Order: sequence, then C-alpha cells, then structure tokens
Amino acid sequence: MASLTLAQKGNPLPYVAGALAEFANEAAAGSYIVGWQEGASVRGADAAANAALVRSDGQEVVGEAAIVAELPGGIGAWAEFARERLGGSNFRELDAALAELDHHLTMRSYVEGYAPTAADAALWGALRASAIFQRNLKVKADALGGSLVRWYEHISAQPFVQRLAAALAEASAAGAKKTKKGADQGSFDLGLENIVDGAVVTRFPPEPSGYMHVGHAKAALLNEYVARSNNGRLIVRFDDTNPEKEKVEFEQTITEDLQLLGITADTVSHSSDYFAQLYEYAVRLIELGLAY
Repeated sequence: MASLTLAQKGNPLPYVAGALAEFANEAAAGSYIVGWQEGASVRGADAAANAALVRSDGQEVVGEAAIVAELPGGIGAWAEFARERLGGSNFRELDAALAELDHHLTMRSYVEGYAPTAADAALWGALRASAIFQRNLKVKADALGGSLVRWYEHISAQPFVQRLAAALAEASAAGAKKTKKGADQGSFDLGLENIVDGAVVTRFPPEPSGYMHVGHAKAALLNEYVARSNNGRLIVRFDDTNPEKEKVEFEQTITEDLQLLGITADTVSHSSDYFAQLYEYAVRLIELGLAY
C-alpha cells in the first residue's frame, strides 16, 4: 500500500494530486492513502513553486506533475488539459479553456462515460485550486457556463472529493490546536475609556470601487468587535461618492464577504442617501460665514 503526503501550506494546494489519489482509493481499494501535513521542504530548482508536495511512498518528490504521473490509471490528454489549460493565471486563456470544457459537458454528467473517472478528479482538482475560477464561481457563476458549474458541483459531492475535504479539514484543525498564542499577536483590546454600555456605535465605510482585502477585513472585524462587546450598534455605510469607479457588483461582493466573516450590520446605508442634507448644511455654513 502506497501513501501520498501533501503539505497543507502549498500554494495552491495540490488538489489535482489529492483528488486523483482519493479517486484511486475508491477505484482500487487500498492502492493509495492521502495524508496532509502542515508544511514541508522540497529540493529542486522549482521547489518554491511546488512546495505543496512532500513525498510519495516515503520518497521525496518535487512537483505535482511528478506525483500525478506516479498515480495509477494515467489520464493522458485530460491530465495535460487540467495542468496546462486550467492551472494558469492568464484570464483570457483560462476563459477559453473554461468555455471549451463547458461546451464538452453540455450533454454529459461526467467528462468521459457514465460514471466518475480519473479525468473528472483531475479537472475538478485543477478548478478547485484555481483562485480565478473560485472567485468567479462565487460572484458571477452564470458567466462560467451552466454545464460547467453543474458538473463541478456534482463532482464536489462525490465521496472521493468529500474524503479529501475531510482530510484537509482535519489537518487544518490539528494545526490550529498546535498554534500557541504569542506575545506579539494582535489584540482587539484597545483600552477604550468612558465607554457607555449600549451606547456605542461603530461604522465600517467601504467604498464600492473594488473587492475587499485584508485591510478591509481587519477594520470590519474591529468595528464589529467593539460594537458587540459593548452591546452597541454597527453601521455599514457604503461611501458611494465616486460613481465613475463604483459598481453594484463590488457592493454585492463586499456584502457577501462580510457575511462570510460573520459580520452583520445593524444598519446599512449609503453616503448618497444624505446628499440633499449635506447640501443644505453646506448652504447654511456659507450663509453663516463659516465656509465659502
């Protein structure tokens, strides 16, 4: 019995190798065992790009392609399609590959035949590892093609994929238990004074001109923490004052990302809601001689 150990910190995670190995477990009982570990080092010129892979059957191997080549039941052209056409970061080339795959799946439940094959496993793994595909699946799935999305969700529900997800979740949980809180870690304890319980109001004001990033998440979580820990309220106010750069799509994705972070606003508003009031204030200040 062979074993395949994959490093959890690889970027992207080696889903192609993992999915193929788990499929091999199902197709030929006991032929492979997939394991995940928190991190590992590899040798070779391409070590940085392939640090996701550790060893196969006790032997150190560099590169996901090498791992895939060792797995039983080679899949030829589809393995190359998964690696070469779906594994890149060129938007135009990836769009063409996704359109081709969507067309191929129009009248099919599986890539080949009437049951899952290694080809399904490899293609699913490549798409699961693709940050571009995953982002589009989240914010504009309709643009990906209905047949492709239907097939992807169907394969995601297959037992071999579920086992892979469970193994990764277990490894992630184990790694979290090992992590110890250090003295240099951040804290939301700001030492705020004279806070009145129930009277605290915080505000997260994103501009809907792009997607949320780490800085946005930090600000949102901080405002959420301060409001909730003092029985206060959180206002999410979209700062929509620059219509040339802002899109409804960005506002929708920011709202979705806040939900993923577990953040629920007590009030959602827009700066544009108050334009008339702000105009009146400006006129009043000018009349009072306090502005010009």
